[in-house]
Amino acid sequence: MRKTIFAIFTAITLNCAGAKAQEPITSKVQTINHLHYGNSELDYHGYAPSGGMFFSLEGGQIAFFNPIQFKKFRTLRENGSRLTSEVLHFWNSKTHSVRKTTAKITFEDQDVIKVNGKQVTAKSLNRLRLTRNWSKVLQTQWPSGCSILNLGQARFLISGGNQDEDSMYLSKVLVYNAETSRIEKQFDMNYGRVCHSTTLLPNGKVFCLGGESDIGRNHSRTRSHFTDSAEILDITN
Repeated sequence: MRKTIFAIFTAITLNCAGAKAQEPITSKVQTINHLHYGNSELDYHGYAPSGGMFFSLEGGQIAFFNPIQFKKFRTLRENGSRLTSEVLHFWNSKTHSVRKTTAKITFEDQDVIKVNGKQVTAKSLNRLRLTRNWSKVLQTQWPSGCSILNLGQARFLISGGNQDEDSMYLSKVLVYNAETSRIEKQFDMNYGRVCHSTTLLPNGKVFCLGGESDIGRNHSRTRSHFTDSAEILDITN
């Protein structure tokens, strides 16, 4: 009986080991979209990484542009312009080919931008903060170090941050409507956070990760306390 049990155990162990060995070794990385709002005194027009930037277009194409064009796009959006033309580089993810051509850029309602008729993905618009509603949100004074996330339909989630250097990190979460300039909802995270990341999940909830936090700090501001903790924010409930 013992020999039989040992034989079965050995067979299962070897099968499992063989299955693990046959699995391809891959590394899956989840990119968290960190939209960090700095001190209110900073000029938000200056928000632009150095070097080139890009639009991800529906259908897989990438349109590259430079910081000067980026500032022009932002100014046009703020002035209510609808159409402009720019010479852009395009990269095709399917053919891996690059071409340079004049593109017609259309600014539509509901924070929609199209390049040669193809819509810019929501991820690009969030990353670049380029639409009209983003401009309205960034003109409002929010806590330093809070995270601002575009929920769509002119609604934004503002979470955490701190009012000044001597205050504890805020756990407050606001749902702000940029069109009406009103706060629609207000609730709390489990812990106060600053300089954290938030991303919108497919089910409409918000994934909140990292930053500096009040977790385990015994209400002391004498030392920075970074956290790898995460929590899910249910906006509907």
